[in-house]
Amino acid sequence: MTDSPPSPSRPVTTLKGMASGRSDVFALDPRLIVRDDDWNVRLPGAELDEHIAWLKDSIRARGFLSQKPLVVYMEGGRPHLTDGYCRHAAVLALIAEGVEIKSIPVVAESRHSNDADRVVGLITHNSGKPLAPLEQGTVFKRLLGFGWKESQIAKDCGYSVTHVSNMLRLAAAPEATKQLVREKVASATAVVTALRSSGGDATEAGKIVNDAIERHGKATVERVSGRSVRPRPDAVYAEILALCDAEAPYDEIRAVVLAAQGKMASVAA
Repeated sequence: MTDSPPSPSRPVTTLKGMASGRSDVFALDPRLIVRDDDWNVRLPGAELDEHIAWLKDSIRARGFLSQKPLVVYMEGGRPHLTDGYCRHAAVLALIAEGVEIKSIPVVAESRHSNDADRVVGLITHNSGKPLAPLEQGTVFKRLLGFGWKESQIAKDCGYSVTHVSNMLRLAAAPEATKQLVREKVASATAVVTALRSSGGDATEAGKIVNDAIERHGKATVERVSGRSVRPRPDAVYAEILALCDAEAPYDEIRAVVLAAQGKMASVAA
């Protein structure tokens, strides 16, 4: 059982007041940091457990690297974590095992940050284990909820509009199909390819993915794309409009048109 964090003699509501050092990077008791599930898009599972176990071994051997501080914001007099969930989880696990860790490096986000900025930060601040496609889709979907366009998401997160659109398709896939991706029975690109080729028809896309799994044991983009489905013109038109809105290069727009023409020709044949 872990010790409780020390109780201050008077209420402290700032990082400087809680910290044991003074600089842009604060040394903070990790037990004081609040973990909000809303800011943690990591998918639970064996892969995540292995990553946190690796972090524990690294921190146990080398300490917590000061060049990779956690990112927090203050709310209600408490520091809330927005970046560094895996590292923080590893530290708490080590403390639970009896390892003495009195403080870890923390930086405060900009005081002008809002919830949308924090969601973008889930992508741009991530310097550890890259977000999986499903995790990226969750982030992009949240930004859509803030009224952002796909072109703005792409620009601020550093991806192409096509990538953002594909991850949003993946995030909107049926839960059963997404579970196949989590279990690594189907690749994320295979599911996206099936969704695009079926014009966004989730039921048809699910059939395409499941057919590939039944035939080959796993659905990859090559095995899924082997089944040609006539693309819906409105879906192709919407994708082209999104690329134009983002001022995408001519070659990228042309590639979408040619891909649609190729699928139409293969079906006609």
